[in-house]
Parts: sequence; C-alpha cells; structure tokens
Amino acid sequence: MRRRIVCTVLLILAGFFIVRSNFFTIKAIYVKAEKTECTDTQTIKNSSNLLGQNLLFLNSSKIKKDLKFKFFCIRSVGLSRQFPSQVKLFVSGREPVAILSVLKSKEATGSSFLENIATPGAEPSSDSFLIDNEGVIFSKISEQSSIPKIYFYDLSFSLGQKLAGS
Repeated sequence: MRRRIVCTVLLILAGFFIVRSNFFTIKAIYVKAEKTECTDTQTIKNSSNLLGQNLLFLNSSKIKKDLKFKFFCIRSVGLSRQFPSQVKLFVSGREPVAILSVLKSKEATGSSFLENIATPGAEPSSDSFLIDNEGVIFSKISEQSSIPKIYFYDLSFSLGQKLAGS
C-alpha cells in the first residue's frame, strides 16, 4: 500500500514537472519550404506561433490547418517534433496548372466568338489568378506566363476559393 502511494506521488510530481517546466518548451523552429512563392520561411516560422508552446501538448493538426488558411499557396505541411525543444516544419506549395482570367467585355457578334476563344480579342481585366490541379485559386498573377489561360466573362473569383466540380 505504501509503495502505491509513493508511486502515485512520484507520477503526479513527474506530470507536474512536464507541464510546468521549461524543459519541453519550444525554443527553436526550423522551416523547409518548397514552391511557396506567396511567403518565406521566416514568415511561416512567425505565423506558426510555436515558440513558447509545450512540445508534448502540441496540436499539430491545428497548426497545419492554420498555416494553410493563412497562406493559400501552401498545399501541405509536415511537422516533426525534435525532443526536447525543437520543431521542424516541412512546407510544400501549390503548383499552377492554369491561369483564370476575367474579361471586362465580350464581342457582340457570333462570328467573333470563335476568334475570342482562339485569341481573346476582348479586353482582359486585371484579375488573373493561378489555379492548381485541385481547383484551388491560390494567387493573383500580373506578369505573363507560359501557363495555359482560361478566360471567363462576367464571373468573379477570390483567393482561396475552390472551383465547383474540381
């Protein structure tokens, strides 16, 4: 009986030590990022809000979800705990498969319709977005690119939007 009481007290003290001590407090974050044009490693590190948290009670799924919500260009986040006080984040970005471009106007005649499809004669607006193979709109684009363009008339898109049917 006495042995159980001593073991219980030692377990409670060990638990208290783990929760209250700075031994498992995150002091260093390392970020490896690939194809994340919308952000950099320092910004990811700062946005993760990991410094000062307890490594043992870390909610990795919430951290991954928050980073993907803050940066639409992030496709996946991996998290590795390095005991006793370090975390490594592996971040990979989205790869564009097309550019969505909204036209300000379209030609009125039917004969010009085919010409607009082949080479858009209508004036494109400044709203052009990159979209990945999952249908997620993740970045605005202003410069020319060799990525295929898809033109729309009278539609609006926003960052982070996922196209229906994707």
